[in-house]
Amino acid sequence: MMANRIFSIKSIKPINYLILLLLISFSFLLNTDEFYIIDYITDGDVYNLSDLQGEINDNPMIIKLFLIINNMSILFFLLGRKFIGIFCFILTAYFFVHLIGDLDLLFHIIYSSIKLKNLWLILILVLYFLLCLINLFPLFGSVKK
Repeated sequence: MMANRIFSIKSIKPINYLILLLLISFSFLLNTDEFYIIDYITDGDVYNLSDLQGEINDNPMIIKLFLIINNMSILFFLLGRKFIGIFCFILTAYFFVHLIGDLDLLFHIIYSSIKLKNLWLILILVLYFLLCLINLFPLFGSVKK
């Protein structure tokens, strides 16, 4: 009974806004110079993306921009504008995939940056996971004995 009151839809709304505020602030604090890529084909050399040339050079800024705009779609969901939130997320994801080009490269950049302890990126991903977990828990209900 107590778990039902703590994790009701109305009681988690302030927690959602607090997590969203943290996500927005951490997204702006994310330093684009701390994105790395590890080359596993050769000797496992580590390259800073800001030092590389070509198309891969702009990827950290695109990732940061995606995280900031994705927070807007979460805000629309929290305000009850689910259609606008879904549209904003789909539009953002489309342009993000179009600008990055290769999703394997994106996941490799994120994995390499986390492995080399990009603190802001780790905190952002943990907060996204926590926000998803908090909002999915009331949908499954409480365990009754």
